[in-house]
Amino acid sequence: MGFVILITVFFYLFAHLCVGFFFQTIDIKANSFPKSSHEHNLDFFVREINKREQFIDAFYTHKAELLDDNGRGQE
Repeated sequence: MGFVILITVFFYLFAHLCVGFFFQTIDIKANSFPKSSHEHNLDFFVREINKREQFIDAFYTHKAELLDDNGRGQE
């Protein structure tokens, strides 16, 4: 029973040493997130998507009129 406790304590301390060395080797930096530029880019993308949706909606709204004017839609 004593050897089990001794081996368990050894591996417990060994695991703590490994984790401690790991955190010392990685470089933990608080990188700031560029929130303003990210929001600016997202706003730009939203505006572009809205423009394209309006263009496509306008195209499909007037599609029947365009086909009738050219005579291709009449049978």
